Parts: sequence; structure tokens; C-alpha cells
Amino acid sequence: MIWIKILIVLLGCSFPAVSQPGAIEPVETTGWCQVGDTKIAVKTYRYGSSGKRVIVNLHHNEITAIEAAHKVLSLSGGMLVHIENGNERLISFRQEGRLFRFDPNRIFTEAGIRKTLAKLSGRVTPAAIRSVRKFAAFMKSKLTSSASVVIAVHNNEDGDLSVDSYDKSGDLRREASQVYATSQHDADNFFLTTDASLFRKLKAAGYNVVLQHSKRATDDGSLSVYYGLKKKKYVNVEAETGQFEIQEEMIGALVEMIDGR
Repeated sequence: MIWIKILIVLLGCSFPAVSQPGAIEPVETTGWCQVGDTKIAVKTYRYGSSGKRVIVNLHHNEITAIEAAHKVLSLSGGMLVHIENGNERLISFRQEGRLFRFDPNRIFTEAGIRKTLAKLSGRVTPAAIRSVRKFAAFMKSKLTSSASVVIAVHNNEDGDLSVDSYDKSGDLRREASQVYATSQHDADNFFLTTDASLFRKLKAAGYNVVLQHSKRATDDGSLSVYYGLKKKKYVNVEAETGQFEIQEEMIGALVEMIDGR
């Protein structure tokens, strides 16, 4: 099985999790958005008719997160939205003869669009801003307004980003209003939420969890900042690359909490 997963990644493909008895089969659709000279594909998988449970993945290289989301939704129902980008984290496009790059999780505010273009392209032009703004609007349109909570799924590398990053001595301590860390779980596997009630529930369940300080959080254009400013419920399920079972468990536990089970 390991060599099959590696082959899938190398070929730039992503597939829903293998079905099991009783699993819901997804209805797959593809939307396209033109950004400069690049057409970006966004896949939507609907498991059943419910639009209240929406999971989004913004970085196509985070394969573990995508597979875990498929597995949970095939049993619980809901919708998965993810960008297809050749298994690359960053999106590149050419416009007016120039090359631009941006992080698709840094485009949901005007400040974020300018920052990500400046950081990754070394330049910001009005035309590039308009193109990225259009893609951000396209992504927002894919996240149904009927969703009670938007769930994002991400992967990190060992020691790169963790719950400790938000603690008192961490680089991201300014972004958090509360942090709960436990030795029962790897620090790389944690939740970040804009909702105090979900923070308390995840803490009580014994998971690493961060409550974002949405008034003080740096406006980096991320989806968490965007939903924090809009005062809407958002949860990021962050897990180390390759830890499929724990990310599946985390997503499943979160879905049960949202459903009140």
C-alpha cells in the first residue's frame, strides 16, 4: 500500500478513500478559475445531500489531510472542497509577462493578498491583485453558507508547526487567546478554532487545541483570520504528514462534537 500512495503523489493525482461496506459514494464535480495564464481546478466531493458539514483543503501537497477527510465524510456525509495544483503548495501564474506566486491560504483578506504576492513574488501589481482576489472569491463561493462550521484540514512537518508554537514561549503566542497542550498527543497534531465552545469541548476530550485571538491575530489573509473577523465558527485540524490514523480520528471526533453526539 505504501508504494501505491507514493505513486499517486508522484503522478499528481488525488482520489477519494477506498470505499468500505456501508460507505457513502461521493458525487465529484470540478470547477475552474482562470488566474492570469493558469486555470486552477477546484474539486468538490459531495457525500450525501447534507451541506452543513464542509471540509476544505487549500494545499494540494497535504495528501494525508485529503485522504483522512475523504474517509470520515464517506461514513458521516458532507462535502470536501480541495484545490488541485500538481501536488504543489503554492500557486504560480504569469500575467503581463511576469511570474507571480501566492499561498492559497493567504488570500482571504486584502492585506493577505498583498502580503503573499510581495513575499513570494517580490512584486505586487494591480492586475495580479485582481486575479488573486477573483480566485479568493471563487474559493469562498465553494464554501456553502449553510455550513454550521467550516473545517479546514492541513498537514505539517515534524517540529515545524505545533501547539507549542502558540504557547507562552512560541513564535505565534500573539495569535492565541487560550492554549491547551497535553502530553497524550504529539504536539504537531492539534486543533485551532475561532469558537470558544468548541475549544472547551476539544480540551475536555483531551486534544491539543488553540483558541485564536481573532481581535489580535495578525491579518495574514488565512481562512482562520477571515472567519475570525466574520465571527463565524472555523476549525483547523492540523496533523503531521503521514499520520493518517490520528488525523482521521481528530476529524471524526470533531464531526461528532459538531453533531452533538
